[in-house]
Amino acid sequence: MHGLCVRAAAAVGARIAGVDVVRDADGGLMVLEVNSRVEFQGFEDATGVDVAARIVEACASEAIDVKEAI
Repeated sequence: MHGLCVRAAAAVGARIAGVDVVRDADGGLMVLEVNSRVEFQGFEDATGVDVAARIVEACASEAIDVKEAI
């Protein structure tokens, strides 16, 4: 499912996105929508994952030294 969500976000040019996924009648995964404005309270409640912290970690890992970039 991770790969499907990453591809769905990439398809709309989103670096961070909420991807709504369901299983179809045959058990396959189907993307319902991709949202660039992520709301994750329900996900955090259900999983205990601190989504905001994960987003910050992802952004920080890609941060560049501005002085070197100029």
